Parts: sequence; C-alpha cells; structure tokens
Amino acid sequence: MKTEPHRTCPNCGNAFSGAIESCPVCLLRTGLPGAVESGESSSEEAATPTPVQALLRFEHYELLTGEDGKPIELGRGAMGITYKAFDVNLRCPVTLKVISERYLGDESMRLRFLREARAAANVRHANVASVFHLGTSSGEYFYAMEFVEGETLESLIRRSDRLEVKLALEIASQVAAGLEAVHEQKLVHRDIKPTNIMVCLKDGGRVTAKIIDLGLAKGAAEPGTESAISTPGVFAGTPEFASPEQFAGIPVDIRSDLYSLGITLWEMLTGRALFRGTPGEVMHQHQHAPLPLERLEDVPQPVVALIEVLLEKDPARRFQNPTDLLRVLPAVMQAVKARRTIRRHNLRTAFAEKHSRGPQKLPVIRVSKRSIAVLPFDTLSQAKGNTYFADGVQDEILSNLAKVSQLKVISRTSVMPFRPGNKRNLRSIAESLGVAHVVEGTVRRDGNHVRITIRLVKARTDETLWSDTYDRNLTDIFAIQSEIAQTVALRLSAQLSPKERKDVEEKPTDNLEAYDLYLQAKQLLDTWPLRGLEKEIDLKAISLLEEATRKDPNFALAYCLMANANDFLYAHRLDRRPERRALGDAAVNEALRLRPDLPEVHLAVAFHLYACNRDFERARVQITIASQTRPNNPDLLELTAFMDRRQGRWEKATRGLERAATLDPRNQDILANLAWSYGYMRRYRDCDRMWNKLLELSPNQQPVFLLGRASWIFAAKADVTAARAACDTFSSSMKDDPEVTFYRVYYSICARDFAGGKEILSENPNKEILFIPPFPVSVGLLVPRQFFALWIEFLQGHHPTIEEFGTVREQLDRKVESDRSNPFLVTALAFIDLALGRKEQSMQEGRHAMEMRPISDDAVDGPTIATKVAELLALSNDPDAAFEQLSILSRVPCALLNYGNLRTNPSWDPLRKDPRFEKLLAELAPRE
Repeated sequence: MKTEPHRTCPNCGNAFSGAIESCPVCLLRTGLPGAVESGESSSEEAATPTPVQALLRFEHYELLTGEDGKPIELGRGAMGITYKAFDVNLRCPVTLKVISERYLGDESMRLRFLREARAAANVRHANVASVFHLGTSSGEYFYAMEFVEGETLESLIRRSDRLEVKLALEIASQVAAGLEAVHEQKLVHRDIKPTNIMVCLKDGGRVTAKIIDLGLAKGAAEPGTESAISTPGVFAGTPEFASPEQFAGIPVDIRSDLYSLGITLWEMLTGRALFRGTPGEVMHQHQHAPLPLERLEDVPQPVVALIEVLLEKDPARRFQNPTDLLRVLPAVMQAVKARRTIRRHNLRTAFAEKHSRGPQKLPVIRVSKRSIAVLPFDTLSQAKGNTYFADGVQDEILSNLAKVSQLKVISRTSVMPFRPGNKRNLRSIAESLGVAHVVEGTVRRDGNHVRITIRLVKARTDETLWSDTYDRNLTDIFAIQSEIAQTVALRLSAQLSPKERKDVEEKPTDNLEAYDLYLQAKQLLDTWPLRGLEKEIDLKAISLLEEATRKDPNFALAYCLMANANDFLYAHRLDRRPERRALGDAAVNEALRLRPDLPEVHLAVAFHLYACNRDFERARVQITIASQTRPNNPDLLELTAFMDRRQGRWEKATRGLERAATLDPRNQDILANLAWSYGYMRRYRDCDRMWNKLLELSPNQQPVFLLGRASWIFAAKADVTAARAACDTFSSSMKDDPEVTFYRVYYSICARDFAGGKEILSENPNKEILFIPPFPVSVGLLVPRQFFALWIEFLQGHHPTIEEFGTVREQLDRKVESDRSNPFLVTALAFIDLALGRKEQSMQEGRHAMEMRPISDDAVDGPTIATKVAELLALSNDPDAAFEQLSILSRVPCALLNYGNLRTNPSWDPLRKDPRFEKLLAELAPRE
C-alpha cells in the first residue's frame, strides 16, 4: 500500500502531510487569512454588511427588517451574512445567505459559495435545512433555504447548563440521521458543532434538530485524489470540534463528522467543550491527549462507551458511517433505561455484524400508549349508497388525529380491511396493527341531519374509555369531526400545540355539496391498491372532482386529489397525452396558489414532480416542506423511498419503507414495494418473507402477489419447474392476463420448452402482452403478442424474415413514435431488429435506450434496460462488452440480473463457455 509522505515543521516540530505546503499549527497560531474557513476560532473577521445589501430585495425574496429598519441578521461568518427573509411567492419566511462583497472579485471564493449552495441543495432530509433557490442579484450571490424555527444547540446548552441524557441522545440521533443524508451525497460537512445545529423544543418535550450551514461541505475524496476546490494547506473547520485528521491536512470522510458529533454530544452532557486552549494546544489535544473521562462521572456508562467510540483518534476504530451509529443508538438508549452497561467492543461488534448477509428484520414495534387505529365506521343510513359518507367521516377523524404529533395513528389503508360486519375482535386487530387503542363508530345520515356515535376502546381489555353520540345538523359535520378528534387526543393525554389545534379545527370547504362529491371521488380512488389499472374509474373520479371545484373553486384538497388522479393516468401510461399531464400541472398549481401552507398540497406537488416530470430534487423540496408538520406521514415516507431508490440509495429506501410499514402495517402497496426492493438487492429471504406476509393479508391471494413471490423464488433458486407450476395454479381466464402470459412464456423459454411457449401465445386472445415484468416501480409495457413468437424463432436458431414478422416491427415502431420518451419500447425494438438480422441498427437502438435512462439517473429502470442490452451484446457475439456491462450490473441492485435468469435464460448461451461466466454465476448464487 502506498503511504503518504510526511514533513516536519521547522518552527514547531509538528508532523503533517507532505501533500500540503504549510503547517496547520502555525497557520492557526498566526491567524493567516484563509487559515480557517469558518468557526469561532478563526482570526478572520466576519463579513460586514455592504451597501448593495441595503436594497433588501433578492429576486422574489425580501429581507425582513427590525424595529430599527435594518435587516434581521441570523448569523455571520467569514463568507457572508445570513438574513431572515420572506418569499413573496410562497408567502413564507426563508433564510437567505448572501456572500460578502469583498469576495465578489475573488473567483475561488465564488466557487466556494457555489459549492456550499449546491452541496446543500443535493441533501434532502428532515434533519438538514433544505436549500430552495440559488441566484444572483445586483452582482451578489445568494441562496434561499428553509427557515428553521428555534434556537441553536449552543444557545440551548448555554441556557440549560447541560442537557438531560435522553434529550442529548435524541438530538444526537437526529443529527446522525441528517449526516446519513450528507454521506449519501458523498459529502463531508466538516464543521459539525452546536452553532451549526438548530433545535426546536415543542410541547410535550419533543425536539427537532436540523443541521445548518454546509459551507465547508466537500466531496469525500477518493484515495489519491483531491477536491478541485479545496486548497492545500488550508485548515477547514472549527478547532474545538475538529477531528485529528482534519488538523493533519489529509483527506477526510464522514468519520470526521462523527468525531465532531461526539464532541457535540460531550458538550451537551457536560456543558463544556472537550478541549480548551490556543488553537495549537487544542489541535495537539485532539491528536494526542486522552479523553478526560472523569468529567463524565454523572453520565450513564452506555453513553460514555458510545462517546469513547465516537472520539477514537483512529478513524478506523470509530463508527464507519452514520448508519452504523444509528443502528446502535437504540441499544444504548435501552441500556440507559434498564441501567445496564455496554462495552465499547460490543458497540463495535454490533455495527460490524451489519455487514453480514443474513436477513434483515423489520424494526420491533413497541406499542405506545398514545397509539390508535380508527376503524371503518358502520353506516346506518337507509340509503346504502351512503357508505362513502361514513368512510369520509372516519377518514376525516383519522386525518385530524394524525395532525397531533404526540399520537401514533395508523393510516387509513391499513384499517380499511376491518370493516364492520360480524363482531370485530378489537384486541386481535390492535395487535396486528401495533396499537393500544381503537376507535369505532356508526353514522346515520338522513337528509340534512346526521347522527354519529363514537367509542374509544382500550384494546387489550376491551374497556370503553369514552363514548358519545352527536345528533346534529349536517352543516355541523366538520365541527363534530374536530370535536371527536380533540376529545380522543385529550383522553390519550396528548397535548395539541396551538398550530395543531388550528389545523384540526379548520374546515376543508364551506360547501357541503362539494364535500360530498369529494368523498365520492375519494372512495373510488381508494380502490387503487386493490384493482387493476381501470381507466374508467379514474375518469369518473376526476369528473366528480371537477364538479366539486366548480361548486367551490377554493377547495384546495379537491385540486390535490384531482392532480393525483390525472398523474396516476399519466404515470401508468393509461393516458400519455401532454394534455393529461397539463391537467395535473393545472391542478397542483391551483392548489398551491390557494393553500401554500397545507402539507397535503406540497405532497401532491411532490408526487406530480416525481411521477410526471421525474424531477426528484424539486419533489424533495416539497416533501421537506410537507414533513415539517407531517413527519410521520407514511405517504411522504413512501414517496421519499421511491426517490431514494431511483437515485441509488437502496439501503435508505428500504429503511424508509420499513418505517412507513410500521405506520401503515397492512398497506399492500408499501409491503409489495418492500418485497420488490429486497428482490432487487438480492435479499431473497427478506423478499420471500414479505411476499408471504402479503399473501396472509390478502384473503383472495391476489395473483400479483403469487406471481411476485414465484418470480423471486426463481431468481434465487433457478427452479423453473416450480415457477411454471405457480403459473399453472391460475384459472383459465387468469392465464390469459397479459402479466401472467408474460411469465408463462418467459419460464417456457428458460426451460427450453419453445414449443410450449408458442402454444401459450397461439392460445392467447390478447393482441398484446408485457415485454418486461410489471414492477411496482416501473410500469410493465405492452408489446405485440407476436414479439415473443419472433424471439422464440430467433432463439431456436432460425432466421425470421421481414416478410414473416414485418407487421410486428411496424406495430412496435408506431408505439415508439407515440411515446418517444419510453426507453423500454426502444429496447424492445432493438430485440426485433437483432432477430431480423439488423445487428448494427439493433446496437444503435440499445445504446439509445441506455442513454435515455442511464443507471446514474435512474437506479431502478437503468439496470433493467442495461441488462436487456447486455443480452443483445451476448447474442451479437460481443462477449467483452457483455461481460463489462454484466460486471457493473452484478454490483448494483437489479431486477433482471439474478441467479435464475443467468443460469437458465438461453440469451446467455453464447457466454456460458467463458470462465468469466462461471465466476459471475458464482457471485450471483444466493448465500442465504
């Protein structure tokens, strides 16, 4: 291994990296300009206001002023001043950072400022302040970011002297979660300290912590490389909170931030800095001095052990990333509560074991006393068509309770299967949902009169904690729903903040007719997870919502639901016309114009940006806004996981889905996405466990779950006989389904039963079947049925001609022309052209498909397309190119490149005698 040369300073004797020009100790002692980029210990003066900042306007942001007429400053450092400002478009406060005028002529400083903004903009997490906009005004660079309520952690420590252990660990956990997002962007913050952490203490002792100021963030350097922006010999950070390696001038990674977090935790628990002195003395202590553990005599032993691991001088002996820290924090908290001890060795072992390939279990759900499920209400109305109204009352009460942050409320999707009928076993239902309490009720609606009975039950004992009857005019329906939610919260000892109380009491509309139409549409759209893609139902729902918004043009939630319905049609390729997407655009824009303060609006905007525009970064901004008041909304968690998955953050995506599953434990869409994600990651045991859970939850054993489970068993074991047998269990009508037909033909091809595959195609009445499996994350695409007949001919060694199959190519060509943004159709066209002997054209189309959806832009679809193109390369006698691509694909989560496909698919036959193939097959063989 190549070692980095070191030099000795002739002035102070300090040893430092030979890659830098100046001694960090001397730089710190003499306070050379630029020696410290930010932090209190810098000798560089903080920026001062400049005349141009007095303009008070930066594009659509206005600086807010105090009573003296001067802009309100939130902070100032070496690079610039941070102000409180107002976004005149969204009508909300923001934080505006403006670079100092004295740096405007310095290109390197402009690069630093741009780096800060771009680095921050790439990090989207509830525990990191989000950047919304970067711009220039009158020659000044600025960026707008989320305005974070509260105070700095430094202020809280100074005000409290020291923090309670529970609070300190909770803040450390949230900061670690934020650093995990920083790490996933391959960044290092380099200045984690109490002044760069905002905390907001809320009613009930809850706390929210956010990392601010990524001004020193830089890319984590690869070995032997150096950031193009970083400057050799420049110390970056604040000495009191810097890691030993920061002082040495060598490349740092996320472990340096974890060291800084350890110092921050130390200060939270003791009220004092870890080391004090001159900058040079502080540096020497960080690098060489033992920890003064006697100052932690009042701190529980498990926390001391945690701090010791965080503050190891050697980065290799610390937690290796924030995920490792997050994995052990619950054990530390539990040990503190149980007054047990933990050895440092055990903490290291705990995070080392996570690298094993054993199955990962879902988090253990501890039932909270403030957890509740609102079960579907029974309708006693004579008009049975009023079930949608009873569902609407239940949903509104559930939604109001979900606004109370001190409650854990199970989402509607998970409770809807427990409809009233025979006597419900409330204890069993509560256990399956992981809650301590349930609410059930009845609704009778007669004309303009409504009667609602309600009962709050302690599930374990079936004890009624509260019940009441509301007999009122229909115009009071919103007040009734609000009263019920607030009473339930009070009975569970949950305190509502003033903001939460205002949200619960707010009416969605003043027009009852509009509300009735909205509820009817909502009931239709609630069937999405349980049905096929039925365009007519969506169109009917859209029609109801259009009528609702005509009756109340200010009904923001109706516009949100209308956007969702239009987006669903567009994203699932049921209607790919630009006009359909424009309807979604119009609906979210109107909702945003009406109610930019509603989290439901920002969720709708986020889904629209994700599903129709593939604009993940802007979608994350909207999710960040929505999560401020709905942090435990499973829809937000699921959508965030979808984007994490697309952007290659698979571990984070599965954790997000797992967390969503604890809040919505019977949501089949969330569980199916978890199953597919595990399959992509080749975690086959977890995948199978999740499919089995779905089958248990589904009394009718929905075909999609049976097919999904069979496909991943095949991927893991290459048992084509078992896979074909699973397809044979379907009824004759189901066997003709385009999805089932795909699997039947695919498994016939893998079994080399080409005659059987042709027979399936000849008996199928449908003109089109799927080209690839219909993953929940990528809509399965239909191709002419004869596509597979052509492909089977080719795999048998025959030479299909344009005379025989020219019609198939013409049909597919028309589909490509009508949907030019679809890389899967282009890939299918490449397969046809290869079969027809048009090798060069096939390769061009394959390359074009990969350029349309590269792995770097889409970690879900990209590998799928790349695997299909690798098949083309193998069949085109280009083994080197095929193996080069397969080597990349074997190291990333992938839907199609798995043991079953590689071992049985005839497309790989040209590669089988190559030693590289056996090596690849061995790598993909399941180890569970």
